[in-house]
This record gives sequence, structure tokens and C-alpha cells, in this order.
Amino acid sequence: SQRSTNSSNFQNGFDQEDLTSYEIGYKGDMWDRRLRFNGALFYMDFEGYQQSVQTGRSPGERDFVNIDDATIQGLELDIFLAISDTWTLSASYGYLDTEFGEDTVSYLRIDDTAEDGVSLVTEPLTNSLAMAPEHSATISLDYHRQLSFGILDANLNYQYRDEAYAGVQFPTGVLNDHQLLGATLSVSEIDVGAGQLLFRLWGKNLTDEDYHIGNIRQESFDDLGLIGLATFGDPRTYGLTVEYEYF
Repeated sequence: SQRSTNSSNFQNGFDQEDLTSYEIGYKGDMWDRRLRFNGALFYMDFEGYQQSVQTGRSPGERDFVNIDDATIQGLELDIFLAISDTWTLSASYGYLDTEFGEDTVSYLRIDDTAEDGVSLVTEPLTNSLAMAPEHSATISLDYHRQLSFGILDANLNYQYRDEAYAGVQFPTGVLNDHQLLGATLSVSEIDVGAGQLLFRLWGKNLTDEDYHIGNIRQESFDDLGLIGLATFGDPRTYGLTVEYEYF
């Protein structure tokens, strides 16, 4: 473990991870290839699941440990629909059900009061894997049209992500569920001199939603008297991009 600050954990290392995975799915085009549908059911069984856990006093002091009998099962769906010659719609949905086969995780921590300088620590595990939202979905509506002086493109997109644990040691930080709305409008392939010009007006997180992309558990900061640390995703951002490509 590259972040290990405990020589005992570092020397112990971690064992290999074995995965048995099953998947059944369907891929096909319909309606004169205007509709494309992909779907899959999957089940993954891990033996010795390799997981990074905090083994020191700060979040950066980490080691890999093996957790037996972790499972991941779920569903993935993707749809693409050509509504017309200029409008297309795409959507995806994912469902995840994850679980650890063990209830606790154990590791060695530096302990100056112990005879050999380290003590065995056992902590409860969360009931699901980290960064594994139960539900997630995206929808994108696109418009494409040839103009006399270039190409007009427009996009409106929506993303949903269910809440998920940020780590596996309970209690841990939680990444809140969130919905993000974005849009772009562009005109490209405008002939100017020996090249082409592009104008793109874009916006992300248009509803200015607060959401976490990282959340460290409170226990990591108890010695400092802090209640925790969360990293937020970008707020509402927007801008105009101008590109010139010459040949």
C-alpha cells in the first residue's frame, strides 16, 4: 500500500482478489434502426475483495485489506432514439445492490502503549460498497442541423445519482443524492480564411445544486475538534468557448 504509514501493515501486504462474474444481456436495433436498446443483468462475487481503508489518524494514512464475500449485482439499461432527422434522445439507467459478506474490518494501528508498538483495531463495515449508488440515470436530448454557413448543435442533459457511502468503515461520510442539469448551444464548421470557427455557449449544474463528490468521516478529525470534511462538486458554471482550427 503506497500510502501506508505503518510498517507492520506494509509488510503484511494483501492477498489476491478473485472475481466470478455472470452477465446476461440483449443488444438490438428496432424501428428501422431508429431505436437502439441495450440491457444487461449482472452478478459479481468477490473473494478477498481489495479495499482501501483508513488505518492511521488522518484520511491519507491508508492500507489495502481483503474483505471476503463481497457481492455486486444490478441492472444496466441504455436507449437511443432517433426522433427525427434532427432530434435524438438517449437515456440510461443503472441499479446496484452491493453487500459485504463480513460485518467488520481489522487492521493494525500504531499504538505507543502497546508492547510491540501496534494494536489490532476492528471496526464495523457499512452495509454496501463505497461509491455505489443504488439508482443512477441520465437523459440527453440533442438537436443537429446543417446551416448554410455551418452546423447548429444543441443539447439538454439531466443526471441523477442516488446517495452513496464515501467509504466502507462505519460510520462514514455520505455522498448526497443529486440532480444535475446542463445545456450547450453551438455553431461549428464556420469557414473563415484557411480554417474553421466554432462558438459554443454552455452551462453546467444550471440549478446550482449543492452536492458532494467526497465526504470524509468525522472520526478522521476528532483529534482536531472538527466534525468532518466534504468536497463539493462545481456550482453553476457557464461560459462561451471560441475555437479556431486552421489547416
